[in-house]
Formats: sequence, C-alpha cells, structure tokens
Amino acid sequence: MANARAVSHKVKAYLEALSPEACSMLLRGLEAGKHRSDADPQYAIILNAARALARGDESDVPRKNLLRRVFFNPASAFLGSDPLPPKQKSVIARSSLDAIWTWFERDVLPSAFEPALSTLEQVDEIDEKILAELATALRNEVTPVAHQHITDIWQSPEGRQRLAAQLGGERVLEDLVDLLEVFERREHLDGLQNSLPAVLDVANLDDDGSPIAAVQRFIAAHPDDATWAAVMVATRALTPRVIPVMVVKLAGSDKIKNIWNSPFKSFIDVFMHELERQIEVYRHLAISRGEISELAQCIQRYHDFMRALEVEIDLDAANPWQERMTELVRHMSAAISDQIKQTPGDIRRALRLANGYAEAAGGPDTHAMADAERGLRQLKAARDAVDDLAINELVSNCWRTCEQTLEILTANAIDSLKTATGEECAAWGDIVDCGICLSEIMFGEDYAVLLRRSRHNAVNASKAESA
Repeated sequence: MANARAVSHKVKAYLEALSPEACSMLLRGLEAGKHRSDADPQYAIILNAARALARGDESDVPRKNLLRRVFFNPASAFLGSDPLPPKQKSVIARSSLDAIWTWFERDVLPSAFEPALSTLEQVDEIDEKILAELATALRNEVTPVAHQHITDIWQSPEGRQRLAAQLGGERVLEDLVDLLEVFERREHLDGLQNSLPAVLDVANLDDDGSPIAAVQRFIAAHPDDATWAAVMVATRALTPRVIPVMVVKLAGSDKIKNIWNSPFKSFIDVFMHELERQIEVYRHLAISRGEISELAQCIQRYHDFMRALEVEIDLDAANPWQERMTELVRHMSAAISDQIKQTPGDIRRALRLANGYAEAAGGPDTHAMADAERGLRQLKAARDAVDDLAINELVSNCWRTCEQTLEILTANAIDSLKTATGEECAAWGDIVDCGICLSEIMFGEDYAVLLRRSRHNAVNASKAESA
C-alpha cells in the first residue's frame, strides 16, 4: 500500500493527542474487530499504530517477552490486577502469568518452547503476524499437554498440593485452570467478544447488534460459560449500572429471587467481585497513603456500585447475596472509620500555633495539614455515601465536630492575625490560610471567599497595629 506510511503517521498523531485511557479504550475496540484487518489493509495499519502507542516502543523488549504477551492474549479480557480473596471464577490475576509461563516452559513442554524461541531469535524483523503464528502454534501444543499433566498429578492425594507449591500457591493453580479453560473456549469466547462493543454503557445495551441479544445467544448455546460472559461484560462496563441493568433485561425480572434462579445469576457474583475489588483498592490506598483524590474517588465508586444494585434490582429480605453484601459493607465501613475518626484532632493540630513557631518561622505543620485534608475529603465522601455504610453515627458526630472545630479555630486565628506583628503575623497568616483551605473543602467556595476577605481585613489591621 503506497500511502501506508502516511496513514500510519496521521493515525499516530491523532492517537498521541488522546489520553492514555482513551487510547486503551480505542485499542480494545480495534482488537475486538481485528478479524477485519485481513480484508481491510487500512484497518490493520490503524490497529498496529494503536498497539504501538499503547504498549510503547518494544524494540528493546526481549523477544521472549513479546511472545509471552501474545501467547496470553486470548485471556486479556479476563485478567485482573488485584488477586482478591475469595477467588472469582473466570478472573485471572496478572501476577499469576509469570509463574504459569515458567511452569509451561520448564515442566510441561520444553520441547515446544525451544524451537519457537529459536525461530523468533532468527527473524530479522518481528511483526504481530509472526508473533501470532508462533504463539498460536505454541498454545495449541501446550494446552492439551498441560491438561493431561494436571489430570495425572491430581491422581495422588498430594498431587494438588505439590502442583500448587510448584506454581507458587493455590491461587496461581486456580488461575492456571481458568487460563486453560479460556484456551479451550477460545473460539466461542472470541465470537462473543467480537459481537460486543469495546465500551458498554446503559444507553447502548439495546443498540443495533444488541449486546443483550449477543449475551443471550451465547448463554443459550453455552450455559456453563455464563460467568465468562459476565466477566467480559464487566471489563467493558463504563459505569457500575451496566451489569445490574443488563441482568434485569436478561432475566426479564428485577426480583432478586428470579435472578438467582435464572442462568444469569453469575452476573451478580461478578458484580459483587467488582464491588469487593473497589473496597480492596481503597484499603490499599489508605494503608499506603495514596493520593487524597484517589481515596475520595474510591469511596464515590463504592457508593456508585451500591446505588446501582439498590436502584436497578428489588433486593428483598430473602436476598441470597445478603450475607456477602453485609460483609462487604462492614469491611468498607471499618476501613473508612479508621481514616476519618481522627480528623477533628488533625484539624486542631493543623490550626495550632506551636510553641516557638513565631521564632522559628518555619511554616505551619505540613504533616498535620496533610492529615486534616486527607481525613476531611474522605469524611465528605463518606457523608455522601452514608446510606451505603454502617457508620451513620460516626460520620454525623465527626462531621459536626469538624464543623465546630474548624469554625472556632479559624476565627481565633483571624483574630490573632489582627494583633500580630513581625514574624508572628506571617505565622498566623499561614495558619489562617490552612483554615481557609480546609473550610473550602467542608463549607464550599463561597464560604472560603468570605474568609479570604476577613483575612485581608485582618492583615490590614495588623499593619495598622505595627505602624
């Protein structure tokens, strides 16, 4: 194709203007329709340009790693970044792939890996077609042998434990079983994947080529594989509402008992797994002191999941998932409680003029200020989501105490600023700034504007006092 280079350059320029998330979303859509690349050369050019940009420059990546990536491609829709307990069927932890690859190469079929890697090293220029051919051939050889290997090992009572130890744990073994099932089901899983949009939103569930109809046909033909369909939908869902809305349409009822007795109940299991993942992400960020904005977003995301389930599905008292829901609410409530219960004390420390501060002129207690802002933003997010938590009283009391503490200490700081002189004036000015920052989070921008006006007046009064 004479203008292939020009087309590729234009596509790359367009993709570089997109955010990484938008580029990845576009790539997923292109991957879903990659069967068209043989018939449409320009489609192949666009797909390759998107792959190159999303994955970065692979010229320095070991060729073995490139083959490994393509080898696991059929499982890409089922990979999860966080190995959560309990294991969700059809969700494979990315962290398990290294151990599985090593086991395939070392213990299952080393005679197949050696020639494949040797062929790869001898090729002058690697493209996706060569990688796909080698990976497909290797996958077709390894899958039946690995299955037989597992069957033979499990004949003895200690076989499963021994294999789990070789792989690095029971969780990796469970992921291995799921991976082999993906390889075996590749043909009809690919069929469903190609029939679904790259991004699923509530608005496009009933579009032409309806995702609802595609999922119904898939489960009617493969009833034992409903969980795989649910995970595929979850990875493409734009909002938490997608799965509850879809399962109601699939089951033809919003009654939880009817959904439980339908072939589509695994969609709720996958939804619960996604909810649990959000809680674990929040807990990890809280322990590792992640970004404040990410913590607040996690609480909001949790709230969105809970509201989606409660709004779209009639959850009666006999809800079969009630025990699990109660446990998840308890875990999230405990995690948030640990983060917000010290917030009033953090505000007091942040707005306190420490002994010797005026002489040291070293600025406010930045650690206390960071803790106060961190707690206050999470408290605000928890207050918005309080109906879906089990800490109503704590949130209410904590919010009221923070309001009173912030109002009193900021007003005191402004009064002190009016009569302060020299370095003490700068010290109280910094304290007032901290109070304004925290007040804007709690009371809003309009209230902060009033405080800034009071600060300005207090500075003028301080200058008059000094004169």
